[in-house]
Amino acid sequence: MVRVSSKGQIVIPKPVRERYGLDRGRKLLIREVEGGILLTVQKSMVEEAKEIAEEFRDRWPKDMTSVDIIKRERGKHG
Repeated sequence: MVRVSSKGQIVIPKPVRERYGLDRGRKLLIREVEGGILLTVQKSMVEEAKEIAEEFRDRWPKDMTSVDIIKRERGKHG
């Protein structure tokens, strides 16, 4: 349980910060959900790119570079 300060701040307990890599300056997204709020860690562009690459790894043609694929995809759309 945490309390909201007069400035609207909360303190996230250290074990939770460590578990989710919440170092100083890390950004969190806050969303309203039914019945409350949800805090999620904002991923860096590098983390997002790694996740996307991992998702497509098995579907990526082994004989094509990313540039080849971009050229191919652009060709499909004029």
